[in-house]
Amino acid sequence: MLEHRGFSAWITSENRGLAEIEPRVDEKNHTVTCWIAGPVGKTFVVHWRDHGSKVDSASYIYFDGFKVSGQFLYGSGEELRRGVRVGEREERPFVFSKISADDAVGFEDKATNKNVGSIILEIKQVKREESYGPNRVREPPKVIRGHRQEGDVCVRYGDTRPAAEQKPTWKIKPYDPNNRGPFVTFVFRYRSQEWLVSQGIINPEDEVFCRPPTPLPLAPSRLPTPARPVTFASK
Repeated sequence: MLEHRGFSAWITSENRGLAEIEPRVDEKNHTVTCWIAGPVGKTFVVHWRDHGSKVDSASYIYFDGFKVSGQFLYGSGEELRRGVRVGEREERPFVFSKISADDAVGFEDKATNKNVGSIILEIKQVKREESYGPNRVREPPKVIRGHRQEGDVCVRYGDTRPAAEQKPTWKIKPYDPNNRGPFVTFVFRYRSQEWLVSQGIINPEDEVFCRPPTPLPLAPSRLPTPARPVTFASK
């Protein structure tokens, strides 16, 4: 589990935590970066926790530069994201896969260059204003390959499956107008276990799974509005 500034984040795959390898903290940019081994063919879940900031926060998750809306936390508690929403009651799960010969070489746009091979969770402290209808659903892209070689691990989106009904969201503004960027950012650089070994980042016998943190006990929300529970954050 990565921790910084009163928040933590981790990734699980089939109820097992993915070990964070060589975590490094950038105090200036409030960023924590690590390596993880992506188990090919397995779904995964992104988790995060507010340890008691008492400030509302909105999260944003990026897979190879493609943004997936996160969720709100209201000063404490825990949230997760299992997949990208593709319909009012449908989602496609996050899956570690392999680059195939048919995956197009290159980038969707220049902005994704530095983010290929990374799962990024940004958490912003915010002030909520009025609520409004659910965010627009976007179909996820095909694999953002970059210049990765055939056989390298990548993120895909699995088959469509039922999900909880999409909920309203909030209009927001920065909690601190003088600091509009993320309060904390967690960067998981995912690679195959074989690649991590080849680069000397781990040893062949190193364990790449760990016990995930104990979930927080469920508690009723202290917020009476909007009329339906909030799911997505809006940037």
